[in-house]
Amino acid sequence: MTTIIWDSATLVTKLLIYAGFAQAVALPFIAGLCRFNQSLLNQLKKVSYISLLLALVAIIAYFFIQVAVFAEEGLNGAFEPFYIKLIWQSGVGEMTVWRIAAVIMALLNLTLVYRHSHNPRPWLKVLSIVMYAAVLVMMAYSFSASGHVSELTGLAHFAIGLHVIVALGWLGSLWPLIIICRIFNKQAVARIMHRFGQSAMFMVALLIVAGGYLAFNLIDDFNALANTDYGQLFSFKLILVFHILLLAAFHKFILVPGLLKARKSKQSLAGSITAELMIGLAILVVTAILTTWVGPTSH
Repeated sequence: MTTIIWDSATLVTKLLIYAGFAQAVALPFIAGLCRFNQSLLNQLKKVSYISLLLALVAIIAYFFIQVAVFAEEGLNGAFEPFYIKLIWQSGVGEMTVWRIAAVIMALLNLTLVYRHSHNPRPWLKVLSIVMYAAVLVMMAYSFSASGHVSELTGLAHFAIGLHVIVALGWLGSLWPLIIICRIFNKQAVARIMHRFGQSAMFMVALLIVAGGYLAFNLIDDFNALANTDYGQLFSFKLILVFHILLLAAFHKFILVPGLLKARKSKQSLAGSITAELMIGLAILVVTAILTTWVGPTSH
């Protein structure tokens, strides 16, 4: 029973971390895509700060959960100095440091992004870009600092970081895109979605290359996809990814051109993006389960 409780707590903290990271990656990108539109940023501001603060709490909670799991002494074990020191000196401790630093930097960067919409000075934009790059690097590195992926090669570490950042950036953009459909007119929505679609094509290429390389390193053979718990869940994740790619293609080639020709409505696009977001959330849940309850047989 205790193991189930800690695993469930780990799962929840991971999802909160993913959600916060997704906002940190996506919102500066979306802000730039929309030319730092003040109305849009005002709509996104509150949720973005809350999600990052929850992620910060989840990062700290995750560390102490791992201490408790290692100590095997219940809740009291989570706060034993001896076990805290051991875990702090492990990959989990390193991951925690990088993630806390990334979230703090992301909060500062979002403050610059929101200030830029009121006071568009060039130096603010440059500083924001530098901080944004630092956030991406720290977040990417944190995903290879601990767990079964930490045993892989340096190239695989780069691939997991790239894959995670691009995936979170894409999924984190969906909620702002829904807001954009609500507050902008048809022509503006179509222009923004067209620019996003151009970036998304590059994102898809990176996801496929990095994800394929990781799958090659984590899964022994095709039989493992059907005969192991990890392989079956991984296969289910691939099915979800395939469907989200289909929806993205539907948006780019059908709904967005339809907006310009007045054959499609903003509501249709918003509804389809909402469906894409639901699939994206399912992908995050499956990913959290894969890294919490199961793992590749060779690692």
